[in-house]
Amino acid sequence: MEISESDITRLLHDLELGHNQGLDALLPLVHDRIKALASRQLSQYPRSSTLSPTVLVNEAYLKIRDASSTRWENREHFFAVVAVVLRRMIIDYARASQAKKRGGDSRAASEAELADSGIERFTQDRSETLLTLDAALDRLAEIDPRASRIVELKFFGGFTAREIAEAMSTSEMTVKRDWRFARAWLKRAMDA
Repeated sequence: MEISESDITRLLHDLELGHNQGLDALLPLVHDRIKALASRQLSQYPRSSTLSPTVLVNEAYLKIRDASSTRWENREHFFAVVAVVLRRMIIDYARASQAKKRGGDSRAASEAELADSGIERFTQDRSETLLTLDAALDRLAEIDPRASRIVELKFFGGFTAREIAEAMSTSEMTVKRDWRFARAWLKRAMDA
């Protein structure tokens, strides 16, 4: 069900005022979009036995609820924040996965056991790639915060150039130019 920009903005404003029922009313209305964002981000990595779109949506709900003092501008701003929250949760999971592999469980499951159980795990290569991308995005943010934000919204949030322009109060042409720059910069940074 698609609701209007003004409905979301009104509910977000209620949340700003400390009325948590605003969030309780909002989340069922935007649940499918948040779950789609989570699915999109997770689709780039092997399935995890513990990390699923539903888990990410639930965790995002708790984090957004805790951020009740956030000044929500509009619907795009809300979904942009959600995309960043989801990204950070996946990065945290990848870090924990890497730490576990280094210091490890007392008994790691073999690939055959995982295949038999139907559970695929974050592979070391995928976790490393994700962590490398995260570090590169942090470096890009130091050089060009707007370009870094555009990457987050486009790559992790699935936003279109128009939606990014609206969320960031800039032009579509600027978004496209910064996206081209950021892609080239990240490719060099990750190849290095």
